[in-house]
Formats: sequence, C-alpha cells, structure tokens
Amino acid sequence: MTPVCLSLVALGAAVATLAVFMLRRVRQQLLAAERSAAGLKAATECADDETATVRAMHTALIDLMDCAVLVVDADDNVTEANSLGWKLLGSAPGARSVSVRAALLDGLVDAVRQARIGVPVRQVDLCGQVRSDTSAVASAVRLGGTESPVLLVVRDITEVKRLETVRQDFVANVSHELRTPLASIRALAETLEDGAMRDASVATRFLGNIISETQRLTRIADDLLALTEAETRPATTVEVALDDLIHRVTQKLAPQAKAARQSLDVAVEPGLRVAGNADRLEQVLINLVDNAMKYTQPGGRLAVRAERTGQAVRIDVSDTGIGLMEHETERIFERFYRVDKARSRQSGGTGLGLSIVRRIVEAHGGTVTVTSELHKGSTFIVSLPALPDAVDHGVAVTPPAQAQVL
Repeated sequence: MTPVCLSLVALGAAVATLAVFMLRRVRQQLLAAERSAAGLKAATECADDETATVRAMHTALIDLMDCAVLVVDADDNVTEANSLGWKLLGSAPGARSVSVRAALLDGLVDAVRQARIGVPVRQVDLCGQVRSDTSAVASAVRLGGTESPVLLVVRDITEVKRLETVRQDFVANVSHELRTPLASIRALAETLEDGAMRDASVATRFLGNIISETQRLTRIADDLLALTEAETRPATTVEVALDDLIHRVTQKLAPQAKAARQSLDVAVEPGLRVAGNADRLEQVLINLVDNAMKYTQPGGRLAVRAERTGQAVRIDVSDTGIGLMEHETERIFERFYRVDKARSRQSGGTGLGLSIVRRIVEAHGGTVTVTSELHKGSTFIVSLPALPDAVDHGVAVTPPAQAQVL
C-alpha cells in the first residue's frame, strides 16, 4: 500500500475515533442535561409544593383570626378576604370583586381613602353600620404605591365595650355600696365626738348603729370575695350527696324562717348525686333560700324541691313573696341589682347573692333561671349535671364534660 493510501486510512481512522469521541461527549452532555432538567423539575415541583403548603398555612391562619381581613384594590373592590371578611360584606367565601361601596360600609371606604393619601393606620368606628347591636373598628394600611392594594382589618369590639360597661358599673356600684355605710359611720362617730358620748342612752344607740354598719361592710367584703372566688379560684371537685346537703341547709335556716313567721316545706328525692364543691353548692342553697325569705312577707310560704330529671338534678326554691316584673327577671342575676332597694338594705342584703349563685352554678356546668309573677311569688330553678348512681360516695371524681373545674 502506497504511503498516500496509508495516510488516508490513518486519517479516516482518526476522524472515526474523533467522531466516536464527540458522539460520546454529546451523549454525556445530553444525559447530564436530562438529569439537570429532571432535577430542576423536581426542585420546581418541591418548591411549588412548599409554596402551596405555605399558602395553605397562611390562609388557615388568616381564617382563624377573630377579625375580618380584606384586600381592597384601586377601584375599591375586595379581591381577597378571610371568611369573616366575606361575612362582613355579606358575600360567599371566594367571591371576587365585591365593592366596599356596594356593601354600604362608609367607614371602610373612609379608611381606605385615608390610607391611600398616606395615613398609615386609620381607625374608624363602624357602630351601627354592621348591625345595630355591633360595634367595630377598622384599620387600613397601604401595601405599596398610590395605586397599590389597601389592607383592611376590622375588629368586632362589641364584647369589649360590654365588658367595659360592666366594669364601670361594677366600680360605681361598689363605690356606692361602700360609701353609704362609711358615711353613716363617720356621721355617728362625729356626733359622739361632739358630745353625744356624755348621754349614755344616745351613745349606746349610736355605737350599736356603728356596729351594724361595720357588719354591713363586712358582708359586702365577704360577698365580693365569694364572687371573686366563684369566678376565678379552682376548688376540689368530689361527689356531693345533694339530698343530704339540701336537708342540712334547710334545717339550718328553719329557725330563721320560723322567726319570720314563714313556713318552709322541703321535698327532696333521695340519692341525688352531683360532681362539685360542697361548700360552694351550700352557698348556692343558702343564698337562694335567704333571698326568698327577704322578699316574702310574714305568713308566706317557702318551698325547696329537688329531683332527678333525665341526666340532670333540678332544684326549685319557691316563695309567695313580692314577685318580679318581666324586665326584672332578665336583670335579677346582675351584680348589685335589687328589686326592692329599701327592703334589701333594711334586711342587710348586698345585691351580690344571686350573682354568686349564677357564677357557682355555671362553674358546675349547670344553669339557673327564674320564673315569677308580680305579687304572687318567684321560683328559682337550678339544674346541675347528675352523677350515675354507681359512683362511690365521697370519692374524688371528674366533673361532667360541660362542667368547669371549680
């Protein structure tokens, strides 16, 4: 073979080798590209999954908020909202482009307008705009430029206002209740200091009045402490033989009823058992019977009835006293509320007894209501969750599911 032929053969072999090498490199690069693409796809899918998870968590958290959250675009349309936000607008969840103006919430429109002109947070009172019995406060903040969406947060403050009113009334009532006996004590003491001490009969009477007023202050303090304990302080919960407790309380109060020339009838079904605190349940019974005595005239009748009704124990405390008007039955369990202020103060009442009853009964998972007719008497009805008959007497027990720990 001539040198030229050998050269051509060598050249062909070299070209073939180079072609094979290039094909291998291309194949490797293609495989690497495929692996990269697959990896990128997997990473993208993972990122999408993470984004979806974060978005779902974000949506769930926003929905769990106790306020309405809305995103308003440049045309005053709500583009995003949580469930309370859609409810505020009267729209179904997931609706789109609901106009704030169409919802007739002028306070929200004003808040959005203020946010767009640069006021970072604007609070407006929506009292009466959502519902006649609802107060709400709206805050708005701009999320970007002048044409960017505005975030609205609307909080229902109806309960906050109610609690503030209750607090103010409570402070005012306590101040009034304390001021009256304190003023009386001061006047009596000043009179004694000015010379009444020299008159033995006057001094004895005034000192008796001072003692009476200090006893009244003590009762107020004791009732306030009892109410606080009923609302906040836990106590041991055991099985309570309610039938025995009722008999013990009524026997204790029978002499007081006899002195007031009132009859006291007791009818209790045997074997009544509840989970609770015996001391506090005794206080419930004492307060109810004592209240019946105060508002029942001499010669009147009092009655205590208790029986098992389904899964509950029902206790009725009835009287033939002055009774209540319909609007009074709705307020009788309020702190310091009195039907007959003169008679209540004369008998030493503080106006807290029935409030204490309600708090203790509710803490036991029960209810207390009243039925009454003016000038004919009242019946207070206490319902408590009953325990099965099989529970051993005196053993610590777990209260029913609906009951709070006392």
